[in-house]
Amino acid sequence: MLQTQLKDNTVNRAYVRQIQNIASEYDLVKAHKHPHFKFAQDLFKARGVPRQSFYKVYKRLEITGTPMPGKRGPKRPHRTHPLIECRVIRAREQGLSRYEINSEVLRLSKRLTPSPATVYNICHRHGLNRLRPAQKRAKRMIIKEKAGDLVHFDTYHLPRGIVNGIDKKLYLIGGIDDATRLAWVDVMEDATALSAMFGGMTVMRMLQEQYKFRPVGVMTDNGAEFKNKTNPWKHPFERLLLMMECKHYYTKPYRPQSNGKIERFWRTLYEDILEEAEFETIDKLKEELYGYLLYYNEHRPHQSLDNKTPAQFNQICPRNT
Repeated sequence: MLQTQLKDNTVNRAYVRQIQNIASEYDLVKAHKHPHFKFAQDLFKARGVPRQSFYKVYKRLEITGTPMPGKRGPKRPHRTHPLIECRVIRAREQGLSRYEINSEVLRLSKRLTPSPATVYNICHRHGLNRLRPAQKRAKRMIIKEKAGDLVHFDTYHLPRGIVNGIDKKLYLIGGIDDATRLAWVDVMEDATALSAMFGGMTVMRMLQEQYKFRPVGVMTDNGAEFKNKTNPWKHPFERLLLMMECKHYYTKPYRPQSNGKIERFWRTLYEDILEEAEFETIDKLKEELYGYLLYYNEHRPHQSLDNKTPAQFNQICPRNT
């Protein structure tokens, strides 16, 4: 190892000495007094020296008087501020992800906010990179304290031909409560903003009538049926939320996991009743969905709710009324 390092240093010094030797020739070329070369590039080509390497050494020789690089100073560790690191640890112990911690700290100090990668490294250093079951439960109760605090909404494209005699596309719009996992869906004949508004109204009305909580926050993706970039009052779905005094949250682009609960619900719904199924009419489809939703909400144990049903968990969970 030491011999290799000494050899490398010898090679570097010899190379620098070679460049140093042609510096005088380079000065003659600049003064247009060189007997053989008119341009510097011809000199470099004849001596076999790259132009960039020569200029680097020549400039160093001109400024410092020596062609060899000086020693670098001691490395300073780029460590996160201790107070910020403590805040990251406390937030992680409450169950927040690195992206949620990044957003939370960003509100306090934009200059000192660690990146999600830095948050991960801090958690890994303190053995907090994986959440324990108690932390997962703490996250659910701290961020979503009440039923209705956040309802995840999304649309779902039904398989073509699922209803006999109807060859066009049919859609579902669904909402699932983040705290209790209570869910409801409605059938739509298209995925326009107007249909999403009427479907969303049905979903929120059924959650309020059947399970006695009022949605006060809704999360959707950035699809045209849910979002208007310029004026929310001109968009049917957003106008509905504004009139209901319901806060609208949007997922980050290309991050469908932000709305993962409704995505997982669609998968469960498809596997349970939609896969390879056919219905005689739309009314039969709605009837089947109604029965399944009652089963899902009131009889199907949910692993993330300590094997309680969503309806049972709703009885012990605080609610927005």
